[in-house]
Amino acid sequence: MDYKVAPASKKQVYVRQVNGVLWWRFWNPMAKLGGWEYVQGPIEDPLPEEAWAEIFDGRPITKLWTQDHNDEGEVIRKAAKRKFDCEIITDVDDWYDDIPDFNAAKSVHRRFGLSERLTIMHDMADTICCSTPFLVDRMGSKAKLCPNFIVPESWEHPVRPTKNSDECVLMFAGGMGRAGEVHEIRDALRAFLDEPNTKLVLMGAFHEFASEYPPGKVTWARFCEVWDYPKLAKWISPDITISPMEHRDFTTAKSNIKWLESAMLGSVFVGERWGEMERTITDGVDGHLAEGIEEWTEKLVMLARDPDLRTATSQKALDVVHSKWTWGAVEQNWRAALEG
Repeated sequence: MDYKVAPASKKQVYVRQVNGVLWWRFWNPMAKLGGWEYVQGPIEDPLPEEAWAEIFDGRPITKLWTQDHNDEGEVIRKAAKRKFDCEIITDVDDWYDDIPDFNAAKSVHRRFGLSERLTIMHDMADTICCSTPFLVDRMGSKAKLCPNFIVPESWEHPVRPTKNSDECVLMFAGGMGRAGEVHEIRDALRAFLDEPNTKLVLMGAFHEFASEYPPGKVTWARFCEVWDYPKLAKWISPDITISPMEHRDFTTAKSNIKWLESAMLGSVFVGERWGEMERTITDGVDGHLAEGIEEWTEKLVMLARDPDLRTATSQKALDVVHSKWTWGAVEQNWRAALEG
């Protein structure tokens, strides 16, 4: 097939599978920028040459924008350079290769040699989009800051009509990769559940220690398809959402997306006094920060007892997110990285 006969005007986004990063860091920017085409590749590893030709229909592309941890990402990049000599834009997830041993993702990285493969993919990129200043610093001269942002209309869904007005629901959403971190504050969660009318919702992985909590106090919700997450989370109607973290580079690389989501849920957020959470949240104003079991216990119990404080803090967070973390506030960053 002659790839030089068609006009080289397309800009493509290639993804292999759908996950949360793609929801926030591909589809939303694509919708706002315009001129980008989404391509869903076949679930095969490595990607065969004939499948590559089918994906792009033989038409040249000028830019290839893809994620850093697609399994066949090295093959995709090499083929794009060889066939089209296009610019390669790599989006870096908020992971960084300092994954603690207790994290379930560690075994995956070891098994598939992902650390080495990620390095190769980063080296091949012309531009690297990063969600945080920390990642920009670590990725070097190719890196561009492309902050997460919220599309408010994605969160316009009904809340649970059966929720009692005196109920205080705390939600933690995370897979087994976050198990060690939430395990560290299990005693703070127990103290929270000792307060009247409190409940804990675990979305994603069910954590074994929760079976020790009082009966009827804990609910488990499976992860849904990512595009349904705002709908499910609004239906759960959490009053408090949390993000505890271990203090290391792995979590310093984490973005503030959980705080942004919390604001759109109308929830008050408690995050680790660390990394991007500490950089972007004003403690006691538009969220709360905690470090160590004593402070986590103090913050969670305080919020369980004070619905007015929960309301005031969550409203301030919503105001801040609307002013600083929507497309209008970050558009210049994204355009400079993707269209510059």
